Amino acid sequence: MRIVIAVAVAVVAVASSTAHAQADEPSLLFAAGRYAAAAEIFERRWETRGDAVDGVNAVVSWRTAGRYARAASLLVRVRAGKVPPAGEAAETAASLDERLGTLTAIATIKGKLARDAVIRVDDDPAERAGDTIILDVGEHDIAIDQESCKPFVWHTVAHPGERIEVPFAPVCDEAGTLHVYLAGDRSSPFEVDGKPYRTTDREADVKLGPGTHALRVASRSRLVLDEPVTIRSHETTALRVRYPWRAHRFGWILAITGSARAGGVMNGLGLALTTGVWGSRFRATVDLGSVMSDTDSLAPPGHPWFGVTAAVHLTTRPLWTGRLGSHRLALDIDPLAARFDQVREASYFGIRTDDFETRVSTWSFVPITLSADGPYVHVEVTLWPISVLTYKGGDVDLVGVSDPFFEEHGYGAFLTILGGWRR
Repeated sequence: MRIVIAVAVAVVAVASSTAHAQADEPSLLFAAGRYAAAAEIFERRWETRGDAVDGVNAVVSWRTAGRYARAASLLVRVRAGKVPPAGEAAETAASLDERLGTLTAIATIKGKLARDAVIRVDDDPAERAGDTIILDVGEHDIAIDQESCKPFVWHTVAHPGERIEVPFAPVCDEAGTLHVYLAGDRSSPFEVDGKPYRTTDREADVKLGPGTHALRVASRSRLVLDEPVTIRSHETTALRVRYPWRAHRFGWILAITGSARAGGVMNGLGLALTTGVWGSRFRATVDLGSVMSDTDSLAPPGHPWFGVTAAVHLTTRPLWTGRLGSHRLALDIDPLAARFDQVREASYFGIRTDDFETRVSTWSFVPITLSADGPYVHVEVTLWPISVLTYKGGDVDLVGVSDPFFEEHGYGAFLTILGGWRR
């Protein structure tokens, strides 16, 4: 041991003889027995200048101060520096390496260690050499702190030259957050991976582990959403879910409706503004627009049209559901539904001074509806397969006929296409 110290003092002397007067300070501190103070100055000077002699002198000082782990970890860095020790300094470094190996032990962390993990040995920062920790011989508490993980503390006894494995098993909270806004009732149910949840004021936050989870939203037996969502660790995934019209308890309809009619009495195309109310169990709408047809007295350019629809949804569960891009599709049939339409020659609702106005009235039943709900628009294509039409008209120029009107009845079908904004 004295031989190593003697060599170290000689190296210190060499360093001191080639430096300025202020550089003698760590040598004087070492000679005065203030080894740790000398070590700090030597180490700072090595980090600033990169002189390997300063680095070796710092190692000698830490070792002499009894800080063997600190000396060993610094020696690894000095020997791997840009200017490695050479000559007498290299011989001293080799001797120190051999000696420090009998005064320290090496610990290796076994487990998933984050880059920002803080490792402490007896409340002091761990002396590390690459992926290993250098310990002084004796008893130690090794503590590891990682963000979002419970503190880990492990007690060990280090023997000279021993290699120790630290069984690090972090218990961490890697969860992210799923934030949902359900545009239904204020308190709406939903499921994540089959587990039920409920919103408060239409919103909810659910803590979930990283990965893909199954989100399912249904309202009054009607599927609103059933698709996977990806959650990232410590991040919030926000999702706004818009409800189909039939999944709402109550609401207002404001839309545009187009129609195509075919039958023995009347063929034509129409366009109307639609308004009304809807709910999960009922629907009532009014259409006001114009129809172009090939019927006598109702030929182009167009004639007033109004329609009234009333439906009771016996079941809210669709016959079929599907997807088309960002749109959710559903096929429904409403056995308990009726629609009345009337196309007149020149007036709405029969408000006209002429008593001989040509008109076609239609009663329709059992609609089959294919709906598409996208991010902003609700579209419904409805086939009314059972339509009973009544034509009232005649030749008002007939002479001697008290009632020139006559009626003609027929059957047909017509298609309506409704598109409207939905919240």
